[in-house]
Amino acid sequence: FTVHVIGDGYSETGGKGTEITYSGTSYALMVNGYTTLEKFRVSCGTVGWYGIRFGSETSPKPWTGAARDLYITGATNGGIYATAIQLGYMENVISRTNVGPGMKVDTADNTLGLFVRCSFKENGDEGIYYNNIAEFRYMGCDIESNGKEGVRSTVTGNIDNTWEVC
Repeated sequence: FTVHVIGDGYSETGGKGTEITYSGTSYALMVNGYTTLEKFRVSCGTVGWYGIRFGSETSPKPWTGAARDLYITGATNGGIYATAIQLGYMENVISRTNVGPGMKVDTADNTLGLFVRCSFKENGDEGIYYNNIAEFRYMGCDIESNGKEGVRSTVTGNIDNTWEVC
């Protein structure tokens, strides 16, 4: 089955458009299977653990879909939690001002992800934190002004990430 979550846009400062506000101790959204996410803001108010988790440890495990025009902010452990992105496409996804990293890549179940004009900036920790191997491609992405490194990896050996500037 296919799920589409489509809002009517967002404002970086909130108050306009579609906003999901979350203050629990897990994920504001967890998506797997084929899911499309478009045009909304996820605000965790420095309380919620993660804004959006892509993929699951149970079946259907991977997220295969598209995410466009999203703004994720205020998550304590990370704006995006990449558990199993397989053939995922993200465009203009902004993960900004999270307490933790903009995106945490945490399992070997991430295979191929394409990030186009995404932004990981002004986060308390890293812009992107790799705790496991992933084959992701980044085109025209903005990773700057984070509290720690722009990109950090604890992976030993070969990590296959390609940075392309368009």
